[in-house]
Amino acid sequence: MPVHAFDHVNIHSEDPEWLVEWYEDVLGLRVGPRPNGLGADGIWLLPGDQAILHLDAAVSVQRPDQGTVPALEQVAFRATNRPEFLKHLADREVDNNPVEVTEIGIVQINYHDCDGNHVHVDFPTQEYP
Repeated sequence: MPVHAFDHVNIHSEDPEWLVEWYEDVLGLRVGPRPNGLGADGIWLLPGDQAILHLDAAVSVQRPDQGTVPALEQVAFRATNRPEFLKHLADREVDNNPVEVTEIGIVQINYHDCDGNHVHVDFPTQEYP
């Protein structure tokens, strides 16, 4: 039974609505249906038909700016049109750090979401010089 695809990542937050707004604006995700009976309140975000980002509500979180390390190191997405995305981040004043990973042919655009979680969006190196 080989693993063949990324399914989702779950992020705990004291203020998931804040994260929803941020991920809707920065990555274009949208709120989707979430089954009942999963315990804590939560929100699922989708880029298409599958929920890839689950946000759990009312969870006490210590943020990196308070001297702690988040339990989730990073979440990564694949995308195209790196120049458009960089402009999108600049328009929203989101600091980022591009890193070219030549061995696997990608450029990672690293940044932190509004809750301090490390995110990177990967673009094919050959897409743009």
